[in-house]
Amino acid sequence: MPSTGYAIASVAALAAIGAADRAEGYARLLLDDGSGNQTWVVYDDSTTSGDYQPDDTPATGYWLRIPRSTSVGDSLRTAADEAAARGAIGFSNAVLAAKVAIKTDTQVAASVSSGGSVAISGLSISHALQDASNSVILILSLGAVASSSGFAGVPSSITADGSPISVGDAAGNRARAGMSGFFPSATNYAAMPQTIIATSAPGNTTSISYGAQLANLSGSAQTLYLNRTEIDSNINSYFRTVATLLLLEVAA
Repeated sequence: MPSTGYAIASVAALAAIGAADRAEGYARLLLDDGSGNQTWVVYDDSTTSGDYQPDDTPATGYWLRIPRSTSVGDSLRTAADEAAARGAIGFSNAVLAAKVAIKTDTQVAASVSSGGSVAISGLSISHALQDASNSVILILSLGAVASSSGFAGVPSSITADGSPISVGDAAGNRARAGMSGFFPSATNYAAMPQTIIATSAPGNTTSISYGAQLANLSGSAQTLYLNRTEIDSNINSYFRTVATLLLLEVAA
């Protein structure tokens, strides 16, 4: 049954609605608690479990609650059953899964070569699409990025299995990245935040490891810093920040 607070009819009334609704090929009912929280109730039976087709009859079936915009973990049955129900009732553009990775410690990457990159440690998410036609939206937020070199950029990118995705177009010898900043002077107490929004549509259900990387655009090897500045005196003029990677799977 739906969560406490939803205004619903009796089980018998729901079954009657489902019986009439089967003429359209499936049985479903959208409920609202009056505060904007909505949930689908879908009808299935034991004749062909999980097909949500007109053979579903009130005499042999049961009701399945499918939250409208929540994760598979909130299902009352299996992930496969929920995926089938979502397809039957048209959950286009719905968020099917949400995962987050958070890095609160610092990272100091020494001797990163000119034009080289380094993966951000402890900031990755492994995810396999529920359906190959779905896609993911990725949001990367880096609280502070710094370099031991002034007059240089420190670009960042979201990666899929170690390779950057959603980067700028190729343009001669220019670096390609998801986001970049540029330190206009030789300062070792400056840092800058960076935020990237990327998309990925791998077209399969194979698990992919999503992460992030920093790059060095200086003409020589440099040390790159995350969540801190290069100078890091123990006074309140300096700081610690957080890096966050958020993944959302969106139905096709």
